[in-house]
Amino acid sequence: PLRLGPVSANPGVDSLTVREREVLGCVAAGFQNKEIAQVLGISVATARNHVHRILEKLGVHSKLEALSLCLRNGAADSLPRLRAVSNRRLRA
Repeated sequence: PLRLGPVSANPGVDSLTVREREVLGCVAAGFQNKEIAQVLGISVATARNHVHRILEKLGVHSKLEALSLCLRNGAADSLPRLRAVSNRRLRA
């Protein structure tokens, strides 16, 4: 039977590295892979790889699902905040 209620903590969230949490924080801010790469000073391919590993660790299929899981489990508060970049538009 389907049970609705609080979702138990997902061990996948705790298994994310510091860098993966930074990437997920960028995703939460609405950044695309190119913007994540710019903010973190990494290549777009590396940003894409980090996102892929995050999705695998959390057992989800999309960035939106990853954020939803974090919000449901209260893990969103542990994601790094982007202080220096308040505007989504970054200079090219």
